[in-house]
Parts: sequence; C-alpha cells; structure tokens
Amino acid sequence: MKINLIQADYNCPLGQPEGAYLTGVCGVLPIAGAADWGNFERDYYAPFLRYLYFICFQNADGAYPVKLSVKEMCESLTDLFRKKKCVSRNIRSILIAESPSPAPANYFYNLAGAPGWDAAGTFCGEIRLALGIPGGLTKTQFLVECARCGFIVLDLFPFVTMAIPAGAQPNAYKTAVKRAWGFCPSVVPYPMNIRELLDFIFCCLNKNLSVGFSLPRFGNVILGDLCSYTEFNNWLAINGIVLNPAGAVEMLRVPAVVGRSIFLRICWQNGYFAPHHDRMNEAGIFCKR
Repeated sequence: MKINLIQADYNCPLGQPEGAYLTGVCGVLPIAGAADWGNFERDYYAPFLRYLYFICFQNADGAYPVKLSVKEMCESLTDLFRKKKCVSRNIRSILIAESPSPAPANYFYNLAGAPGWDAAGTFCGEIRLALGIPGGLTKTQFLVECARCGFIVLDLFPFVTMAIPAGAQPNAYKTAVKRAWGFCPSVVPYPMNIRELLDFIFCCLNKNLSVGFSLPRFGNVILGDLCSYTEFNNWLAINGIVLNPAGAVEMLRVPAVVGRSIFLRICWQNGYFAPHHDRMNEAGIFCKR
C-alpha cells in the first residue's frame, strides 16, 4: 500500500471521477465541494497523516506535527512502515468508523473542531469520555492525549459520502462494506481497504489490541459475514495479535441487552448517532498508556 496518494488514486476505487466512491454501487454520492482531491487532501487526508505520524513516527511524543507537508509525512511514514522501524507498538485501540464527516470541522482529526466538539453525545465527545480525557482541551491537545492513550480511528470508506439513501439496495451496501473491509478473498477489495492499511502500519500495532465498530449498519455486515470475520480472526492469529477483551472479533454480548448490538465490539447504543463511551469501554477501548 502507498500513502503518497495523487488525484488518480483518489479516483481509483470505482474508476469514478471526483472521488465518487460508492456511486453505481448503492447510490452514495460525495458531498458537493468536499469531493474534489484538493479539499480531500487538505481537510481529511493531511489531518489523518499528521495523527499517524505523531503516534507512530514521533512515538506520541513532542510537539504535534502541524507544519509538516503531506509529502514530508508520506516519505517518513513509508520509510518507517516498509522498513518496520517503529520505536514501539503504540496503537492499542482501533475504532472502525464508516466515513469522515461531511463537515471538515466535525472530522475526528481536524485540529480546529466545531463548537461543542467534545460534548457528550458527539463522536469526539464520546471518545473523550471512553478514554477518560478531561474536557476543556483544545482539539490539538485532545488528539495528543488520544495518541498517548494508544487510540486511533480508521474510516471504512476514507472519502466523504452522504447518508445511505432509503432506496439503496441493502445487498449493494453490504458488498461495498466487504470490499472496504478487505478481508474476504471471495470479494474483490477496493484499492484502499482496512486490511491493506493494517498490514501497512503493522509495526505500530500492539500485540494486545482492542477493536470496536462505531455503528451497527456496517458492523453487522462484517461481524455477520462468515468470510469477513473468519479471515480477520485468522489474520490476528497469524500475526500473533490477541484481542482485548479476549475472544473472536464476532463475539456476542452476553447477556443480550435491549437497545444495544448483539455483538460486543459494536459500540452503538439506541438513541445515539455516535459510538457510546460505555460500549467502547466494553469493547476494550479505554486509555492504555
């Protein structure tokens, strides 16, 4: 996998121009104005790379890399991961999200943050509560603390998309999720997928790892598909990684609780449009310094 992306890579998932990532699969269209490469690189790609650089290259230490260019970060990270020169395996908790927010200020890795970004019930606010990070920090300070806790967010679909339309075919969405997950060999993966990303950053992954899914909409597809969860469990075993809490990625919530997913690692709770901090804790996502 390469991370020094260009416009052609941005267009490549389905051969669609302007990052129309799921167009023709289930009718999901990118937000107008946020779909072009320049905006994507500035508002989403560069902020993600800064965090990855900080947690893996800088060992979550020192000043946050706000001034480095995308080219500088890509070159350093590519060299780090390909030569497996990570100082330590800092990533201990991964939250799989669906896709970045259409509003850049609401993106987890955005350094500014919209007003109320850390409030309970918001995506970042629930992560803050799950990790035990105090309120009142700047967004940069918050991201530093998240990195020091060993936490990272990986988007299943890296490009901004609108909500799944009501008329979308469920099977088409399921196929798109499996292609973006990348672990089922019977489904052709997108060129950018979670498996490729995990393989790429492997030297920064802790061998005791917690994995959670932010929403049941896509989490149910992955954890309910024999091929998708079996191949992920096999990948963990081959690479000597043990999940925390112990058990297969598709382990059920016992006993079942009304208003929560049947899967322990899906961090959703009824009434929330973001993962719930208590459910993240149950999935093993908390501060691990």
